[in-house]
Amino acid sequence: MNKEKQIRVCLLATQGIGRRTFRKVESWLKENHGNWEDFWRDKDMWNLVKLSENQIVSLKNFQQKFGLDGYFNYLDKINVRVIDKYDNNYPILLNNIDDQPIVLYIKGQIPEQKLPSISVVGTRKATYYGRLATEKIVKDLVGSRVTIVSGFMYGIDICAHEAALENGGSTIGVLGFGFEHFYPSIYRKKYIEMLEKGMCFITEYAPFVSPKQGSFPERNRIVAGLSLGTVVIEAGENSGTLITSRLAGEFGREVFAVPSSIFSPYSVGTKLLLNQGACLVNSGAEILRELNLIKNSDVFVELSTKLNGVVAEIIEELKLGQADFERLAKVSRLPTADLNVTLSQMEIEGLVDRRGEAWVLRI
Repeated sequence: MNKEKQIRVCLLATQGIGRRTFRKVESWLKENHGNWEDFWRDKDMWNLVKLSENQIVSLKNFQQKFGLDGYFNYLDKINVRVIDKYDNNYPILLNNIDDQPIVLYIKGQIPEQKLPSISVVGTRKATYYGRLATEKIVKDLVGSRVTIVSGFMYGIDICAHEAALENGGSTIGVLGFGFEHFYPSIYRKKYIEMLEKGMCFITEYAPFVSPKQGSFPERNRIVAGLSLGTVVIEAGENSGTLITSRLAGEFGREVFAVPSSIFSPYSVGTKLLLNQGACLVNSGAEILRELNLIKNSDVFVELSTKLNGVVAEIIEELKLGQADFERLAKVSRLPTADLNVTLSQMEIEGLVDRRGEAWVLRI
């Protein structure tokens, strides 16, 4: 394995060092023509990049406890794979969200990148109606080879995962803790069963990181970011589900809301989303149409007629050489969110690749 990748992964696995510090280090190395191996060995450099005293102590402790090879041997023993944002198999859609996860730990096999994914989320206190609605919509979606993403939590989440597997589909559970822990603990057996059935689990947290209150809302940005759209089935007024749907909107992804009984407290959240412009749906087929997903043996994201001209303009610009986001925004005249989605769709279809801060033509 690439040593620089090992260092990046180990740095983020160090207690007290998160994405903000990682980006600070990364920027400093770039500006000062440094490299990750020098940073790992040279403790004087830790002061130059302004790590705190506690962070320096934690990093020394990590090196003494694990070291690079030791940490990855530990991951092998617990059957956990890890990728970072520079890997070719890093999920394409996550490249285009704010505060993207830098590292992902994986159990199971990530579904094919070319297959579209949709997140299905909702209340932890799902009603009988909510479960039936989830099963119906998920069955429609996986019938068109859509991957179902959710948070593997009580209620709608677990129902969505189960419905995907029962109907021969693929599904990804995004966890808010490391793989050596589990929350809720009663789902550990369910987790093992579903992993054996082919489900994929991912988390940005090192295996020894335990569940914390703030990690679940943080995990929601990955649920929303992995998906072309987010479907909300039952949500209370202050539901964490609304965080996921808000993030989906901020990322330029579609938000769908399934109607429910006016007598249910879990209709409040979906009504709020509809008032804010979410798309009202009652079937998977409607979601597929709204997202312009086609059903065939290869299932690709089909760009809408509205965007065909824009895609052509982007391709013509990239024929002249690589271009950064600012340049493509000027050429396409698209809002930032719409351009993010368009480039993601083009990347999924194999038309373009992202190289650092620039985009290049693949065809």
